[in-house]
Amino acid sequence: MIILDTNVISALMADTREVVAWAMALGEQPVTTAITKAELLYGIEQLPDGGRKRGYRARSADALALVHDILPVTAHSAEAYAAIRAQRQHDGRPITTADAMIAAIARQTGAGLATRNVKDFEGLGLRLVDPWNHTI
Repeated sequence: MIILDTNVISALMADTREVVAWAMALGEQPVTTAITKAELLYGIEQLPDGGRKRGYRARSADALALVHDILPVTAHSAEAYAAIRAQRQHDGRPITTADAMIAAIARQTGAGLATRNVKDFEGLGLRLVDPWNHTI
């Protein structure tokens, strides 16, 4: 299983060539997290009403339709989140709340994480994939 980070879903919405090609070559249907969905919808809700906002809503719905499931925050991922945030704080490498929650869900499910921001998630014991560079 592979989780798509917010920047990957955004790239699919923008029809970014290399990310679309990577997604088409996946041998499995990816998933994402409720955190990513919330980040996308928040960004759209900040836009003024009008055609641009409607367009982003439609593209986000299309991109989210590509995923097999939207994984929730569970009691177990909440525990992993606390450990990740504490570890990163202790190491002097703070991590955002959203990234720590996404990492926690990936850790608890054993899923890989596709993201352009690989450095934000390094050292957390996750299998990381950069769709822009097709690296693991």
